[in-house]
Amino acid sequence: MKQTLKKNPSRSFFGIGLSSILIIFVLLCLMVFAMLSLVSAGADWRLENRLISRTSAYYEACAGADSLLEEMDRQLEQLYLEDPDSYGDRALSYLETLAGETADQGDVLSFSFVKTIDEGKYLSVTVSVPRSPAPGGTYYQIQSWSTGSSQAWEPDEHLNVLE
Repeated sequence: MKQTLKKNPSRSFFGIGLSSILIIFVLLCLMVFAMLSLVSAGADWRLENRLISRTSAYYEACAGADSLLEEMDRQLEQLYLEDPDSYGDRALSYLETLAGETADQGDVLSFSFVKTIDEGKYLSVTVSVPRSPAPGGTYYQIQSWSTGSSQAWEPDEHLNVLE
């Protein structure tokens, strides 16, 4: 006589069903994590592009400031070599022709100018020019090189935290 094994129908369904549900759950988790990764990568890409454009705009403004300072140095050197005795007054009149603000502070002339970085941001440079530079010395010295914002800072006050 042949003996047949009876399969327990509830046990086989439970074994196959639980593993199927587990696989479906793992696949759903993987899909959710994949979507989160794509969203995060897209946000990182947009942030990187904004940073690249801001950085390149800053360095373009710096390059413009450097070229102005280079030209100013060349002109001041030429003025000094032409006539060292009247250099201070001629340097003052030259600086007044440039786009910027000039101030006479006695022994030193102050010159400041602004280069636009992007909308609302600017690069501010202030240099001092001695009226009588030392032989072999520099014709100007950078006093400040800073960035600023032309837009006023407005704090977010819609959330009452201290009440």
